[in-house]
Amino acid sequence: MPDVIRRACIAAGLMLAVLWPIAALAQPAAGEQPVDQVMLSGDVTVARGTVVGEVVKFDPAEIAKKVKDYTLDLPADLVAKYTGKPAVIATSVITAELADIGKKLPPPMTPAEEAFDKVMKSVSAANTALQKGVSESSLELTKQQTTILKKNFMEAQLFFKNRGTADATGWAQDAYKFVDAIETAAVAGKWEDVQTSTKSLAGMCSTCHAQHRERMDDGTFRIKGSS
Repeated sequence: MPDVIRRACIAAGLMLAVLWPIAALAQPAAGEQPVDQVMLSGDVTVARGTVVGEVVKFDPAEIAKKVKDYTLDLPADLVAKYTGKPAVIATSVITAELADIGKKLPPPMTPAEEAFDKVMKSVSAANTALQKGVSESSLELTKQQTTILKKNFMEAQLFFKNRGTADATGWAQDAYKFVDAIETAAVAGKWEDVQTSTKSLAGMCSTCHAQHRERMDDGTFRIKGSS
């Protein structure tokens, strides 16, 4: 976010028009190298990408009120120079490569969280393959995936137990039982029972995700309360 605010302030200094709140177009001065072209009109468009955010008069006190988790780090001379000029509090800064550099990156995962993330990705891949095995009534494919999922859910139980998350620990135990029931029914050739337990497993996963998974600004998922 510091780069976003700084970028907005510099853009403000380049504007030909500083009337408020009329839209203004920024262009480089004669003889200068082209810089990002900024059109202020609700959202902000730049030639090298797109900025989306709130257009405001630059004022450190107002910035602090609107962006409570951000500390303005501009030097005093720039603060004085741009105070009262149009600026943008950006919520998204999309580059020409479609990367959003305005999103707040999540903190690094702990070793335990990294290990659990790998477990969940394994669960996702195995569950997809399991669905295929069940739809094809394939005992071999189904057993391959139940073996993987059993190991995954045992590791999930340990992870949540170590975090003191009782409900998720219980759900991981129940998920293990559903996987075991899937395998038992598949071996017996009871594919209707397999489908029933598979649906129960999916519901259990959804319940746990709803309570303990959150989407971060960068689009990734983390366990709530991570790091």
